[in-house]
Amino acid sequence: MNSDFKIIGQVRKTQGVQGELIIELFTGIEFNDVVPEWLLFQEPEHQGIPVKVIQSSVRNQSLLLKIEGIDSLEKAKKMIGQEVLCAVGELKSGKEFFEIENGYQAHDLLHGSLGTIKNVIQATGQIILSIEHSSGKEILFPFHEDFFISIDRENKKINLKSPVGLIELYLNG
Repeated sequence: MNSDFKIIGQVRKTQGVQGELIIELFTGIEFNDVVPEWLLFQEPEHQGIPVKVIQSSVRNQSLLLKIEGIDSLEKAKKMIGQEVLCAVGELKSGKEFFEIENGYQAHDLLHGSLGTIKNVIQATGQIILSIEHSSGKEILFPFHEDFFISIDRENKKINLKSPVGLIELYLNG
């Protein structure tokens, strides 16, 4: 995958009979001004090839798209489940959490060290961090901008502010 592009969401379903696609955006995705004119799809036929956006509208964490070359319900259905990529320059800056990788150390303001990030799960529009605590228990942490403080890439450390009761639920349960 080209490093100038980031995964922004996934095609969840179709709308209408003209090939419109509903993209479920991952949490925190915001475009600079308008929806980009070009997107990439992680699909064999379109992988790495820019696809022109003909029409678009943003609704909450969804994006309704009409793209060039997809003009029927049948063609649109083939796109369901495909990841959608966008040029980094089209996204609002400051959304650092795209770059979280396995192996980062998770640190919480209240609880201190939470453990090592073992997996970054991008599902249903939400990013979930799977953190292996020193006790061996798994903590599933919803990675939302309200809980994100900072990231230290040099030391592979992410600083978080956990929601009340979340850590206790995993460690005391």
